[in-house]
Amino acid sequence: ATLNGTVNANNASTIVTFEYGLTTVYGTTVTADQSPVTGTVNTAVSKTITGLIPNTTYHYRAAGQNTAGTVNGADMTFGTSQKLPAVTTQAVSAIMPATATGHGTLTDTGAPPATQHGICWNTGGNPALSDPHTGEGAALTAGPFTSNITGLSPHTLYYVRAYATNELGTVYGNEVSFTTTNTPPAITYFRDLYLKEDQTSDWLDFNINDAETDSGKLTVRGESNCQSIMLDHHIRFMGTGSDRFVRLRPNINQSGAVIIKIFVSDGIDETVAQFNVIISPVNDPPVITPPLPDLTIGEGGACQLDLDGFVSDADHALNELNWTANLLMNTAGDTVQNGALSISSSSLTVIIDDTSHVVRFQAGANSSGIQQVIFEVNDPEGAANSDTLTVTIYAVNGSSAFLKYFFQSAKKVSLN
Repeated sequence: ATLNGTVNANNASTIVTFEYGLTTVYGTTVTADQSPVTGTVNTAVSKTITGLIPNTTYHYRAAGQNTAGTVNGADMTFGTSQKLPAVTTQAVSAIMPATATGHGTLTDTGAPPATQHGICWNTGGNPALSDPHTGEGAALTAGPFTSNITGLSPHTLYYVRAYATNELGTVYGNEVSFTTTNTPPAITYFRDLYLKEDQTSDWLDFNINDAETDSGKLTVRGESNCQSIMLDHHIRFMGTGSDRFVRLRPNINQSGAVIIKIFVSDGIDETVAQFNVIISPVNDPPVITPPLPDLTIGEGGACQLDLDGFVSDADHALNELNWTANLLMNTAGDTVQNGALSISSSSLTVIIDDTSHVVRFQAGANSSGIQQVIFEVNDPEGAANSDTLTVTIYAVNGSSAFLKYFFQSAKKVSLN
C-alpha cells in the first residue's frame, strides 16, 4: 500500500514520517519519500509499504518534526485486499489396490484463510472438485497435510492435485500420478495325488478367490512338466465362481512322477499352485494283433510262422514273453495236448522255438483234415493273451513233398 499525506513546513526544514499498524498504537514508522520538506505551502508526501497482511485493516498517520516541535496528523485507516491461498502437490504414498495416501502443502492459507483444502483425483488428468476429492476442512496455518484416497480400482493410473478454497475461489497444486497395485488371486493348496497307470482321477475340488475381481471372472489353466506322462489338455476343469474342479488323465501306459501346476488369473496377475502326481505302473497283458492267420498245408508238408510279428507288450520286450500251444480239436481222434512248446497228434505237430518264437507246423502223412491250435503268450508277471488259428491239411495224391498254403495276413509264413 502507499501512504499519502500533506505537510506545510512553515518555512522550516521538516522531517516527515508515517506511522502505521493494526491499531492506533501503530508500531511501525517509515520516512516519507519527500522528507525533509521546506517552504510555506502544503506539500504532498507519500511512502509505499510492503509486508502487509491481506484482508486486514491498518491505522496510519503522518507526522512532521522541525525546530519548532512535532505535529501528528489525523488517524487514517485502509484495508488490504483478499488473497487466494497457494498449495503444492507431493508424491502419493501407501499405494494399494483400492486406496492410497495423498500429500499436499499449503504454502499460503490465503486471506481470508482457506475454508477447505484436500486432494482431488481422476483417471483422465487435471482433476478438480468435480471429480472425487477429500475435504480436510479450514486451514488457518500453512504446512503439509495428507488425505486418504479411497474407492480406487486396481492396476489403474490416477492423476492427483492438491487444492485449497477461500472466498476468492479455489486453487490447485501441480499434478502428480500413480498406479494402483493389484492383489493376485488366491488358490487353495493341493495335496499330492496317487494314481495307477491308465487311471483317471476323480474330480478334485479346489477354491479360488480374489480381493478385487469377482471369482466368476477368474480363469484357470493347467500345466504338466512332463508331456510324455500327462499332456496339458488331459488336465480338465469345470465349475464356476469360487468352487472349481479338476480331473487328471495320464497318457496311456505311462507311469512315474509328474508335477502339475494349476494357474488362476484375474487378467492382471496369475497365481500358481503345484502338486505331485505319482502314477504307479500296472502290468498290461501282451496284445496279439493282427489275429494269427489260418493256414493250409498238404499232407506231409510243413510251414513256419514268426509269432513275434503278431504280438506287442507295453511293459516288456518281446524276448521276455513266453509262448505255448494247445490243440483244441483234431480229426484223427487223438488225445488233445495241453499247453507246451511242442505238441503233436497223428495229423499235426506244432513246435515253438523258445528263443526266436518261430513256430513250425508239420502235417502228418496221409492225415488230411482240420486242426485248431490255440496259442497263448505270457509276460514274466503272468499276464496273458491268446488267439486261435485253424490249420487245414489237404490230401496229396502221389507225393507228400507237394506243398500248398493259404495265408490271410500281411505277416510272412515260411514253408519247408
